[in-house]
Amino acid sequence: MKFRIRNRTRLWINLIVSGAFIALAVYGWELPVETVIVFLVICLVSLAAIMGLGVLAGWVLRRLRQDSDP
Repeated sequence: MKFRIRNRTRLWINLIVSGAFIALAVYGWELPVETVIVFLVICLVSLAAIMGLGVLAGWVLRRLRQDSDP
């Protein structure tokens, strides 16, 4: 019997599990909430930078292909 979980459901399950792990880290290891927020901001800025570099690389490659076409 094959059981498949849809991608959208899998995403929400992963988000809930990640949130539970962070909540347990705050509760169990007495991690300050400010530290969690700082790490979240660092992760979001890093993700935005990586996405921006990807968009820039795609734009450059597109321009190079347009310039090389006769």
